[in-house]
Amino acid sequence: MREPSPDGSPAPLATVLSTPLMVALARTVYSDTPDHDPAELLDIPGKQELAEHLLDNFLPTVYLRARPGARGWDPERVQRWLGHLARHLTESRTPDLAWWRLGHGLRRSTRTLVTALVTALVIGLVDGVMSVGFSGSVIGGVLDGTIVGLLAGLLFGLVRWFTYTVTGKGLRPSAVRLRIRGRPETTTWRAGPRLVIGTLGGALFGCVYGFMVGLLRAFSRHFGLSTALEIGLVDANVFGLIFGGAAGLTFG
Repeated sequence: MREPSPDGSPAPLATVLSTPLMVALARTVYSDTPDHDPAELLDIPGKQELAEHLLDNFLPTVYLRARPGARGWDPERVQRWLGHLARHLTESRTPDLAWWRLGHGLRRSTRTLVTALVTALVIGLVDGVMSVGFSGSVIGGVLDGTIVGLLAGLLFGLVRWFTYTVTGKGLRPSAVRLRIRGRPETTTWRAGPRLVIGTLGGALFGCVYGFMVGLLRAFSRHFGLSTALEIGLVDANVFGLIFGGAAGLTFG
């Protein structure tokens, strides 16, 4: 182990095993695994090759080791998963793995698109089912759910894009401190921008949705164009106030 290399440089194995990390890896791969022979480490010529050999064999050794009653994991899948997390931490320039940052592994445009699609599907489906249940009309429920889903996906995607993508801010949970009595000496209001964005986004959604629903109701009853526009504008104002207040409070 201590024999110098042919070029006179220090012994590769002794140099590599001078750090606690490499000693721990070597113990896991060889000492804790009876069917591995540590003598093969002497046949690896360079320090870099030795370090890479121990690193490459650590995960397969850990996850292939027989543990009675434990679930078996595919080492290749584990290495891909952990590699994804390692790349995520490298791109985030932090050693801390925070659950609220895991979504940042996707591109910002992809995150916005996913938000819009999921919102459109969920809200559209729920609205369509409820509309069919109350009105008894399948065609009307499908039409209502489609309109609501498309509008919700578009506007929630835009809000998500303006709130986090344009500003470059990351989503993180709010820090909350509970006090039995009294209040903190200083209270800082930080929800103002979110309140404004949520209110505007909800109001826009409510106005467009209310206007379209009002027109559909009016035309289904064979009202004239002026009456249909009047009903649409009234519904736009009502739904705009409702959705604007609800979305504003939620975002705030």
